[in-house]
Amino acid sequence: QWYTHSVAWTDFDKDGLVDVLLGMSKTEWSGPSLMRNNGDGTFEDVYEQADDDYTCSSPVYHFFDYDNDGDQDLLVTGCRSNQTIDSEYGRAAEIFLLQNDGLGNFTEMTCAAGAEMSLCDYFFAFGAGAVADLDGDNWLDFALSAGTPFETYYTDESMVTMTQEYFIYGLFFHNQTGDDFDQIASELGVDTVDFNGGWDAPFADYDNDGYPDVFTCEYRESFESRLLHNLDGTHLSNRTQDLTTSPAMLCYTVGWGDYNGDGFLDLFVGSLNAADDRLYRNRGDGTFEEVKTQTGINRSSGSSSAAAYCTLWFDFDNDGDLDLFEATTTGNDFLYINRGDGTFETAGTYSGLPGSYATACAAGDYDGDGDLDIMIGQGNNNPNPPYLLRNRAMDLTGNHYLRIVPLTDRNGDATDLNTTDDRPAVGAIVWVDLDGDGDFATTTLATHDRLHMQQLGLGHPYQNEPVVHVGLGSALQADVKVRFPDGSVVIVENVTADQTLEIADILD
Repeated sequence: QWYTHSVAWTDFDKDGLVDVLLGMSKTEWSGPSLMRNNGDGTFEDVYEQADDDYTCSSPVYHFFDYDNDGDQDLLVTGCRSNQTIDSEYGRAAEIFLLQNDGLGNFTEMTCAAGAEMSLCDYFFAFGAGAVADLDGDNWLDFALSAGTPFETYYTDESMVTMTQEYFIYGLFFHNQTGDDFDQIASELGVDTVDFNGGWDAPFADYDNDGYPDVFTCEYRESFESRLLHNLDGTHLSNRTQDLTTSPAMLCYTVGWGDYNGDGFLDLFVGSLNAADDRLYRNRGDGTFEEVKTQTGINRSSGSSSAAAYCTLWFDFDNDGDLDLFEATTTGNDFLYINRGDGTFETAGTYSGLPGSYATACAAGDYDGDGDLDIMIGQGNNNPNPPYLLRNRAMDLTGNHYLRIVPLTDRNGDATDLNTTDDRPAVGAIVWVDLDGDGDFATTTLATHDRLHMQQLGLGHPYQNEPVVHVGLGSALQADVKVRFPDGSVVIVENVTADQTLEIADILD
């Protein structure tokens, strides 16, 4: 019996190969499987559990460099320390932050003796997690929703509950230069109505103002999904009314991507059934238009009542526009191929999709061949091991690509001599100019310019490889512009295709 709650791709040991962490539940044991990429198409599970210190009922993992030292640390929810006892609130679970020593060894820091963080005062059950730099200070913050948090007090022997209320609400944690995190939901203007019970809550800068916004995907009938606009890093305003068609109840998965190449991130919402899926086209003025039917996105009748548990925007065939992958809970997966004119066609049987019972999925180029592969976690109605789908589109199309890694550091200057603290610039926006005019125009599909936003810790169950993967079609070179979270802009011209390019933030 297997159940894969989460999938997260990253190069945790910095050997140049992307690894994958699976949040597993099995008959005999629950916890992570940390799969190190051997570089020959195989993986080795290198996770070593110490003395059964943790029980993980619904483990969800997100890699991010919280201390700005250049390696990927690990945020864990859905687990509980066996050293603490909570008889009254049996569903509760703790928030753990594990520090990477740079060699791929992790140490739990949240409640460590002598280094207790304020995170130690919160419980949080299974739910969404997402990472972003909320206020542009070059320190990564994170948000949690759909959990069961309540403040607690620890003693050496047990845990004593300080409040008897049973809360379900969203938590926003602001990074205090890597030493601690402050819970700032109330300061941001977020209450139990605006950020309540979201199953998926990814960040994305949908209005290109430099501040990450958030959409909360609500899976319970008593609450509503919300679009929250980040005004200036200090306040989140409810702008759900800017979605011309209301989000459906019972929403499970969210994906942001610029599918039509106009320079603004569009929004796909996967729901409990096919009729309630939504595709919102970003008009560029802060409002959205629902366009699912006219674009050709439609799950087949065989899965009309299946819940969509995972959504990925990625350029499957490297032709320069984003395709959409949607995995459901009843053995039906869907790949919608972007025609390049704002419409989609459903991939036929040639796509090789096995039909999963999805609980999570994420994309990463594990074999280094220039196209994105997919790991799908399973569990709903079919507790089997996860699927690893190797993308063979490059064999068929011969299209070209660029893999772009925007880098920053704690000072916002990854061009300095110290490279050990460089990390992926989470929230950096990347434009790619394929027509050679250098203006990065995104007003018409004919220009073939594209906007891509790097997002790390997308939401509840999954995290893509922290690389901006851009298909170039037949183009052999491109110009690249990156806007970093601190507002600085770097342009690199005449970049040769089929390579991984690191672009460093420059201190203004």
